[in-house]
Amino acid sequence: MRKSVIIAGLATAATLTAGGVAYAAQQDAFSPSPSASAPAVSREQAEKTALAKVPGGTVTSAELDAENGKQVWEFDIAATGGTEHDITVDATSGTVLADTQDDDVTGADGADDSDDD
Repeated sequence: MRKSVIIAGLATAATLTAGGVAYAAQQDAFSPSPSASAPAVSREQAEKTALAKVPGGTVTSAELDAENGKQVWEFDIAATGGTEHDITVDATSGTVLADTQDDDVTGADGADDSDDD
């Protein structure tokens, strides 16, 4: 009988330990990290800055992301003439960090992607 009480006690302890670990992991998943804080530059401000680089362009996607330990806004902007710009705006200062351009024939690396075989 004493053996079954010990086994039951160990099983209860294991269950409580597993539940505590799961609870702690869940709390970490929902607690905001420092990089998840609200950016100093709003999406609207960053979008206006990005669109100034591509007059007449249209934002096709926007995302708040982290690069090299800092928050950035990333925008895909469709320009007239079939080109697309990938613009990165610093979410702290509002400055443009990168502006790469893709067109319908060459990719971002400048290589000819057309099939002229």
